[in-house]
Amino acid sequence: MISKVLEIADPAITGAAGWLSGWGMDQYNRTGSFNYTRTIATHIGAAFIALGLAGYATNPGFIVFPFFLGAIWLGVMLSPWSRPSGIMLGMVAVICLSALIAIPFAAHLPATLLLAALTVVLLPLLFVRNPYIFIWFMPVWIIHAGICFWQWFVLDMPRVSGITGNANSAAALLLIGCIYLLNGRNRVKWVMLPLLVAIIYTGSRWTVGVSGITLLVLFLSRHINWRYIAVGIVVSVAVAMAVDWQDMKASWLRVSTLEEHLTGQGITSTATEIAHIRFWPQGFSNNGIHSVPWRMMHETGLLSGIAWLVASVYGLFRYWRERDARWWMFLSVVLISLLYYHAWLGPLAGFWWLLVRPTRTLSQPAPDTAA
Repeated sequence: MISKVLEIADPAITGAAGWLSGWGMDQYNRTGSFNYTRTIATHIGAAFIALGLAGYATNPGFIVFPFFLGAIWLGVMLSPWSRPSGIMLGMVAVICLSALIAIPFAAHLPATLLLAALTVVLLPLLFVRNPYIFIWFMPVWIIHAGICFWQWFVLDMPRVSGITGNANSAAALLLIGCIYLLNGRNRVKWVMLPLLVAIIYTGSRWTVGVSGITLLVLFLSRHINWRYIAVGIVVSVAVAMAVDWQDMKASWLRVSTLEEHLTGQGITSTATEIAHIRFWPQGFSNNGIHSVPWRMMHETGLLSGIAWLVASVYGLFRYWRERDARWWMFLSVVLISLLYYHAWLGPLAGFWWLLVRPTRTLSQPAPDTAA
């Protein structure tokens, strides 16, 4: 009886052991030593960072916000570190210093203080080299997609937001999850289907555009099997056409040009300040600018926005040859950031810092490129 149980449980035990020790075994193959304590600490650190990012994405209240921020910091302390390149450090220093310099010149001091704090407190994520963070974040993507479906079908919400409280943020978080899953092993690739379908229900038109561009580039580069993308697109469109099409159409046929979307003019009543570029940092501004670099050039100065662009482009081209899951995720974050400000200091704030140095993780499986 015991032997039968062990025979049934053996694949699960073996798989779990391999998953837990994969990164440590890579270390062993290179160095000849295996540190169980460090490997377990790396997993715990990844779990805490995933928890902090998930809590951050919910736009928590002031009372519980330090808890999620503390989870990120604890995870960073338990994770492996490495020093970024001099160019990356220089650009990040400009971004952080610009946010701090803006404080004395701010017309909206409380908001500017928060702007500077949220810029600086996530800086340690830049140094993290933990390969397990997004493995631990997978349940968050699945729960997020489930809540999106609940909001659409049960609560009858015109635009779903999942855990984020914002439809555009919800779509961006789902897209990042799709990219990660598409770069995973065959048996988990199909988990991206509900995430891809849920993007449609957010009504985030520009994120759907970014999704199409990213999936097209994935297809043209033959990075993954084209069947996954084809089936995903067909299923998403079919579900959108078959379920509550009239409500879906009302959500999507909103009038706004790309210029209005990026500048905020004509979209939001809070767009009360002229969105011109400022050389000197002057702090948070009551405007509706959506584009991250554009808004940074307006709030924290021209050099800050340029530094963000340089760091983003450098991160993409520095690791162009590797193009692993993290690289594709960072590409989607950069594209979304050009259209939505929430990808910088909103619900997805930590992802730019975490992914700006995309590089192949030792435990990353080889991409499926079979025809």
